[in-house]
Amino acid sequence: MLIGEFTPSAVLFSGTAGAVDPSLRQGDVVIGDRVAQYDVGLQTTEGIRRRGMRNAVTGALDPLVVPAPDTLLATARQSARDLAWPTMAMPDGDSRRPRVVEGVIVTGDVFMADVSRRAELRAAFDAAAIEMEGAAFVQTCRQFAVPCLVIRSVTDRADGQALASYERFLAVASENAAHLVAAIIAKLNGGPR
Repeated sequence: MLIGEFTPSAVLFSGTAGAVDPSLRQGDVVIGDRVAQYDVGLQTTEGIRRRGMRNAVTGALDPLVVPAPDTLLATARQSARDLAWPTMAMPDGDSRRPRVVEGVIVTGDVFMADVSRRAELRAAFDAAAIEMEGAAFVQTCRQFAVPCLVIRSVTDRADGQALASYERFLAVASENAAHLVAAIIAKLNGGPR
């Protein structure tokens, strides 16, 4: 509906995610240089055989891992370099500025709070972060030939403490993702490069 009503030149999808990359901490921002729907395919006794989503327009299978458009990635990189990030308090009592990284964002239909599943997704996709909506946005945008970029900020480590951490860091992670998205929009609209 958004694409049909407003005909955007690009879609930026932001929000929060769990960290799959063990080096990421709460508040860090992940630019999705690739996105994958990790729970689509055939479930067998040996595990899941993953495949891309079926394109509802063409009927063809989309790739399992969808790369982000180069132009949006370049704008996101430049925007991240130009931003001043506020210092934030960490769970260990430390304070630091969030890091911005590029990586694979995996999407699934469950809130991840399982270290063994997190490790499996890291191994299978070299995933940086996990969330629940981004790949669906990317798939829809592909069907309508609209460039799409997913930006997420970390609330938790997708482990046994994920829900408590999510609740604690939801506001700051949301602000961090929105901070980068606002800078990208400014650049796309002709702001400072």
